[in-house]
Amino acid sequence: MGRRKLEPLSSAEIALVSDARKRTGLSGLQSLANALEASGLKLSHAYLCRILQGDDSANPEIRGRLEKVLDLAPYSLVRIHISSPNGIVRKDLKMILCEDALKIRTALETLCDAPNFRSVVSSSEMEYFKSIEQKTATRRHYFQPSAIFTIKWNGSKPHWLVANRSPKGIKYQQTTGCSILFGASYEIGANIPGYMEAWIGLCREQPECSENAFCEGRNSVLGHLLGYKLNLPQQKFKFQPYGVITRISPDAPGNIYTQYVFHTELQFSREPRSDDLAELSVDGTLLAVCAQDEDPEIVCCNEKKKPLNMDILAWKAFFSNEPQEKYGSAIFSRGFTLI
Repeated sequence: MGRRKLEPLSSAEIALVSDARKRTGLSGLQSLANALEASGLKLSHAYLCRILQGDDSANPEIRGRLEKVLDLAPYSLVRIHISSPNGIVRKDLKMILCEDALKIRTALETLCDAPNFRSVVSSSEMEYFKSIEQKTATRRHYFQPSAIFTIKWNGSKPHWLVANRSPKGIKYQQTTGCSILFGASYEIGANIPGYMEAWIGLCREQPECSENAFCEGRNSVLGHLLGYKLNLPQQKFKFQPYGVITRISPDAPGNIYTQYVFHTELQFSREPRSDDLAELSVDGTLLAVCAQDEDPEIVCCNEKKKPLNMDILAWKAFFSNEPQEKYGSAIFSRGFTLI
């Protein structure tokens, strides 16, 4: 699998650029071309139009210039692979459900009627944590989208893609062990809009495009949100809404954790080797594949053999048709709507 190179703007990036052009007063093709030329990049109107519509490749220089003239956050369009050098503790970005979103928070605690995904995103806010103590100081309702991946090759039986969150690493100081859930954080309410806010705008203006923009391929919104963890392969796939999982921690202060889980299948020509899986991993997390007929209670536990309830429940529910499932302190509700 190659690194991301010269690719057209994805549907999520097109939405982000469109929103930024309105915000910066560069909606007209001539005004945008003039701004790019003033920054040192001259493009023909025809070529620029094809780039903005996703019909032609956009190299890193073009992406960087668009970021600059449209006042977009660095790396909104320029794709990089982020790693955490040893010894550097990164700030921890988490999504919190707003205090005034009582109806949504109550619904997610019981999962009697899971709200649509967009409404939960719209009720979330971001918060950076510098320490575990800060995260556990007061009771909060954490939220994030996540994905599970079925892996197949040459007629093989289905496997899970599994992340081994080592306690020795600087990233996983609180939750460790083997996990099939790949969570994605996002920025919302920031000075410069990101992918998720561009998608929320797309839901309002072109709701018929919202599903494909969020779910289709590695250049989807979800693919980009997962990009700091996974270098997804260049193949056709689509994330499907799978279910909602909520866990209420039995430990003080009783934090609540909700994930809207998507599922997709990735195909390989042969069994993935260690170098293939290393290529998938962006942040250095050790990845593996695990047969789906193995026992999740043995696979998904931390170094102290404590079960990872949300992962085990996501695994078990995959082989059940029940609308709701429970495991330990976690509840699963099958399916959800995007908007």
